[in-house]
Amino acid sequence: MSTLSLPLPRPTRRAGFGQIVLNEARLTWRRPQGLIGGIALPVLLLVVFSLIPAFRAPAADLGGVSRLSVYVPIMIAFGLALIAFYSLPVPLVSYRELGILRRLSTTPVPPSWLLTRKAWST
Repeated sequence: MSTLSLPLPRPTRRAGFGQIVLNEARLTWRRPQGLIGGIALPVLLLVVFSLIPAFRAPAADLGGVSRLSVYVPIMIAFGLALIAFYSLPVPLVSYRELGILRRLSTTPVPPSWLLTRKAWST
């Protein structure tokens, strides 16, 4: 009698990316400075600006749009820039110093996925 042997399923690259995202989310939870600076600061600024009556009034030079409405996309860009400046460089430098990027290059997961994760999670 013969037996049929099936190969073991290989973990997909998508599963590896999911593990990187999960690990980076845990690390971000431990050091939330980037999230606090990138989310709380722009929201706080928008609340302060909304308390100023001149910012809520429609402005003729802006085509009838209030200055607060103009500042919302500016604060979104400001928040994204803060997240990028706080959350991207420091962990990547520490990963390079600790040799994590070199160890990642020996796995099926490319180190570029770490950059992708950093861009989307913080």
